[in-house]
Amino acid sequence: MQMAESFGEIEMGYVLLNYIASFLGDTSYSIYFVTSFTFLFTVYCCIVSNNKRYMLLSWFIFLFFFYNFSLNVVRQTIAIGFTLAAFSSLEKKRYTAMLLFSVLTWLCHGTGMMVVIVLFCSCLIPSLLRRFSIKKVMYWVLVVSLVVIISVNTIFKFILGNQLFSGRYSNYLIV
Repeated sequence: MQMAESFGEIEMGYVLLNYIASFLGDTSYSIYFVTSFTFLFTVYCCIVSNNKRYMLLSWFIFLFFFYNFSLNVVRQTIAIGFTLAAFSSLEKKRYTAMLLFSVLTWLCHGTGMMVVIVLFCSCLIPSLLRRFSIKKVMYWVLVVSLVVIISVNTIFKFILGNQLFSGRYSNYLIV
């Protein structure tokens, strides 16, 4: 049904998660359980593996700020959990796991494609720092960031105008 576009604008990873959740029951509670469990388990594992000293405090702070309030946020939180795992894998130089979590991020929410850009920058900046001074690198990072921020509307219009992404991203345009 996903390939035939029967689900509309919902990503394949989330549809697959719904399918798996359907084995637990046919109520909305089963999908809420599976999506929350997927996100919370991923975050918990990253906190445990990266933060032995302040694990309980980190987990408490995370849970204090976590809540479910819409379908979009559920998909985004799962993607954020996988994004955290991708960065954790990058830090530990586990590139296969990083790639897997990056793909899972993108499959759970379309904006997960930004993870690839951020991961690329995370790899690019240290290599630039080895070649150039920190002042020069930070200057160019600032210039590029400002150009992107100033022209974000133009970038979105170009992407949507050339149909590189779905029209639903027009919600991100600053009007």
